[in-house]
Amino acid sequence: MDNDKEKKGEKSSDLCKHGNFKGDCSVCDKERDRVFKKRDIEVESDGRIVLYHATIGEKLVKILEARSIKPSQETGERNWGSEGEKDDEIKKEKVYLADEKTLRSQVAPHQNFDGGRVYILKVKVGENNLRIDEDSGYEDQEDWLGSLDDLGMLSHKGEIADFEIFDKLKYELPKDRITFYSEKIYGAESDDEAERWTRELNEERQKNADTEDELVREAIESSDED
Repeated sequence: MDNDKEKKGEKSSDLCKHGNFKGDCSVCDKERDRVFKKRDIEVESDGRIVLYHATIGEKLVKILEARSIKPSQETGERNWGSEGEKDDEIKKEKVYLADEKTLRSQVAPHQNFDGGRVYILKVKVGENNLRIDEDSGYEDQEDWLGSLDDLGMLSHKGEIADFEIFDKLKYELPKDRITFYSEKIYGAESDDEAERWTRELNEERQKNADTEDELVREAIESSDED
């Protein structure tokens, strides 16, 4: 770190990892541009960046009612991971985000195994509250750019008010993994039994999706009226 800057009373939190003032470092700017190009990140005219969040219909209704995406400490909902992890309290303060491609391929398919839709929300956030995704392995919570670069995932400290419904998806149980699910989880005695069970599950999922669609439509109409 530059000793002259320390003598002037600048806090270490005001400086980037290269020892320059945050927002005034050409090295950081080049790294940011590289990562944003790699992850196809849009930047708004006001400097906010566009990212994506996945949720299910039941939770989306609550988001629409609250008019914001809130971290788990405010909603009581759990984030990924187990209770008691060393970073559990930090996770409760954050909303988890990703670039669109990563969200579709890695995040959304795991959001709702039991049925219904997975909704993709498009959000616009400033960089000051961005933090890492703990799976990135980074120790510094503010090294969100490295997290985005390596994983395509990161997080936002605090609630997010600027969002819109971008897309909705429905996932069926993959046919090429029927045996895995039946043997490891549900104990079907044959592939035929597993296939029948899978067909019934996917039919139930469709019913759940239709029900959640109606609940979301009602929440959107109520929000528009307000």
